[in-house]
Formats: sequence, structure tokens, C-alpha cells
Amino acid sequence: MKIKIGLLGYGFMGHNHAARIKELECNGEMELTAVCDRDERQLSDVPDKVSLYHDMNDLFKDPDINTVLIAIPNHLHKEAVIKAAQAKLHILCEKPV
Repeated sequence: MKIKIGLLGYGFMGHNHAARIKELECNGEMELTAVCDRDERQLSDVPDKVSLYHDMNDLFKDPDINTVLIAIPNHLHKEAVIKAAQAKLHILCEKPV
């Protein structure tokens, strides 16, 4: 199964995660499929062919992703993890979980 990642949060850590994902895409088993951030300015350098979202609920509905990497402020982790689980997505969450 190809890991198709939706990255929630595209600030400092989101950019770092995206760079690491890009390095791993070469094996064909993983790809950055979508990025979500409420701040439009953060999305100015999202790679081509990556879907853009401003609302996590829309990201979780994207049929092209099967995994979400949560890189948003800590106090928002719980809500995001619950919604991602309800959407039946695989979840990678930064600490604290």
C-alpha cells in the first residue's frame, strides 16, 4: 500500500516534515498528497501537484490520502486526532500525542 500523506500544519515543523517526505518519495512507497494550513502565507511554497486546504475537515475528506501527519499546535492535537480517526485515516501525530 502506498502511503499518501495529508500534512496538517505547514509552519516550521510542517515544512521540515514535507522535506523529509520528499526525500523518501523516491522509493515510490510514499508521497505528500495534500497540505493544510489556515494561514494562506504558509502555503505559498507547497510543491506542485499537492492539494491545498485551509480547513482540516476538508483535508480529512480527501479520498486521495490514507495517512495524516499532524504538525499543528499541541492544544489542537486531540481534536485533529479524533477527526482523523473518525475519517478512518492512519495517524502520525507529533508529541504530545
